[in-house]
Amino acid sequence: MKTTLLKLNFWFTFFISFLLTCSFAYYQSDDNLAHFIVKVNSAWGSKCEKCVEYEGYKRKYDDTYKVWMVNTSEQTLDVKCCVQEESKTWTCYTKNNMLPKDTLIAYACKGTGKYLRWAKKEGDTGIIFPTDSEVNEQFPD
Repeated sequence: MKTTLLKLNFWFTFFISFLLTCSFAYYQSDDNLAHFIVKVNSAWGSKCEKCVEYEGYKRKYDDTYKVWMVNTSEQTLDVKCCVQEESKTWTCYTKNNMLPKDTLIAYACKGTGKYLRWAKKEGDTGIIFPTDSEVNEQFPD
């Protein structure tokens, strides 16, 4: 009886360990690396030197939308982030060699508050990010 319980306990422990290992490996797989790029902040109306809209002689930032994305992975990643403009087009930013805990700031001068992100292992030539044109074609709204 004791031997049977020990065998069952061993197999149960082995099975649980196997499931945890597989789920961690899946979570770290290339298909899911975008989950490690996390929005940590966003702001409307923050000053942006690249956005040029004037009200009289004064620069206007009311519609500017910025989003801060952080690499929460333990590995260096290549990242692409796109922010939607009021015109429904996307302004895209790419940051190669984004270190763990590093930040990418993306913005739209007249934003909608929507953003997209992609990630891959640093230097991975097997995965190609969509071009800016492809993003605008595939995500029209």
